[in-house]
Amino acid sequence: MNPFLRIMRPSVCMMSLLGILVGSIVAGVASPLLILLAIVAAILITGAGNVVNDYFDVETDRVNAPHRPIPAGKVSLKGALWFFAVLNIIGVVLAVFVSWEFLGIALFNVLVSFVYAWKLKKAPFVGNVAVSYLGASAFLAAGLIEGLPGLPIITLALIAFFGTISREIFKDIRDVAGDKKIGAKTLPLIWGLGKSRGLAIAFLAIGCILLALPVPMFSLFYLVGAVPAAALCIFAATRKPARAEKLVKIAIFLVLLGFILGSIF
Repeated sequence: MNPFLRIMRPSVCMMSLLGILVGSIVAGVASPLLILLAIVAAILITGAGNVVNDYFDVETDRVNAPHRPIPAGKVSLKGALWFFAVLNIIGVVLAVFVSWEFLGIALFNVLVSFVYAWKLKKAPFVGNVAVSYLGASAFLAAGLIEGLPGLPIITLALIAFFGTISREIFKDIRDVAGDKKIGAKTLPLIWGLGKSRGLAIAFLAIGCILLALPVPMFSLFYLVGAVPAAALCIFAATRKPARAEKLVKIAIFLVLLGFILGSIF
């Protein structure tokens, strides 16, 4: 794979594509052209965030991930900065043609991605919040394509946010041994494993409670995804962090399935 494509992390970019696509279906966006422009803009801005993240992580990656494009010498630091700028410029220009509201969240996400990579990533919990917001923002952005997001989109974004932040904390608990060795300041290393796990479960519970809100808004097909997602989250709360993190990820995809089915049928 081309190193400039690799540094964008296509798998992460595809999550933005999925968020815009699902959000557009839930929001009932009518214009395929606007959806396409929004998807490309979201992919480029997400990719730019991944590039600048690798730029600031270069010293750590020389030890922990020497195969990545920058430490491997396949992309220079200067080249990464230029690529970051070009991706963001093209993404923002495309956002102009979607809507002014969409442009606003696009610009805000550019700022959050940069500040996260620069400073927030090393801040306990604040970094988790930033990542969770960025993950949920694709749904909000979709709701801004043709106006303001309605309650279904806001609910979907909140469920995604709480599910993601729970998953992020479970990941930090899973990685506590390695993080301790490199001197990272994650929530489990500051609060302890027990309190961090409790917080992760609390956020997961909030996400599960929010699953009930869309029931009056959609058809019963929504329950095809929502009920298994809730059951999986309850089960995840009883598992070890590494397993819980994976189960929550599956639950989020089930939620998306429920929103799609509930919107279409």
